[in-house]
Amino acid sequence: MKKIIIGIVAGLVVGLAVPATSHVLGSSPQSPGGPGSRSGHLFADLTGPELAGGTPHGIVEFEERGGDGSRNLEGMISVPGFDGDALNIYLNGTPIGQSLAIGSQTQEVELDTRDGSVVPDLKAGDEIELRDEEGTAVLSATFELDDRADEDEDER
Repeated sequence: MKKIIIGIVAGLVVGLAVPATSHVLGSSPQSPGGPGSRSGHLFADLTGPELAGGTPHGIVEFEERGGDGSRNLEGMISVPGFDGDALNIYLNGTPIGQSLAIGSQTQEVELDTRDGSVVPDLKAGDEIELRDEEGTAVLSATFELDDRADEDEDER
């Protein structure tokens, strides 16, 4: 009985907290295909200024799952010359989490609403930045529609 009550309370807290974040980011739908378009799949091709060890780069993908409405932001990035443990993730200027160091120059982005992370409802044209602890942008990009997901579905 105790587990059921805790599960219900946790579900209510997550259910109330996550929708509020989409209003902060101003995610309103616009015309299909252009900036502001909604999609279940978006991607951002991250790049950054040259660092001592090379140029940072990576890909981050956003997925909104239709069945349960959950959202996921994941990707891998390479940051040559970065010796920190994590980078702070910003969406449209709002901090939402941190990357995780999985190697000496590799960072992983893995945020999922099913795990309790806040992942706002994104749209094409939204901006992502990964910043160091001083607040300097190390990588940035603009989300675009992920046509690869549509092609995969068409092939089935």
